[in-house]
Amino acid sequence: MIFVIKTPTILASIITGLSLFSPFPENQSFFLSPASATQTKQIIAQTSTITEREIEEIIAELTQAANNQNLAEISKYLAPEITIEMSLRSPTGSQNFIFNRDEYLFYLGESFKTTKNYQQTYDNLEIKVSPNGKTALATLNVTETGIVDELKIFSTSEETILFEIINDRILITSVTANSNLEVR
Repeated sequence: MIFVIKTPTILASIITGLSLFSPFPENQSFFLSPASATQTKQIIAQTSTITEREIEEIIAELTQAANNQNLAEISKYLAPEITIEMSLRSPTGSQNFIFNRDEYLFYLGESFKTTKNYQQTYDNLEIKVSPNGKTALATLNVTETGIVDELKIFSTSEETILFEIINDRILITSVTANSNLEVR
């Protein structure tokens, strides 16, 4: 079977997890979802500084939301001017993508429509909060699996996520993901 990337997809995680594009069988467009969040505690409360604990909680919420395919919860943590850059290696080669907030949310929503049994996990989380507490950088490894059109998709990503305080809220302003995609 030949695999051709027809459409960039956010596999994601997003966020977080945010990772997230996928190639699929020729002449078909599919979306696997990104790293993201659910309705745990909602760290959206106003704040003037960022703590490591808040970032841990946000990433856990984003992961839960991705697993629940909850686009609304994920979007709460994305800054209006977010930039999401992805480098994707797949059976058909490599591609690079850059998305803004609206593009990312569109592709993520489309992926939720076509992905079954989606599961996202993360490990190796490292968080560095700036001395003034206004920004934080999180690096982590994200693993995503799902079934799209009867094909099992497996993705691993190394992600770097920049958090900043915007209007007294902790939001994600940048995501860089280096992803490997396999069809099993």
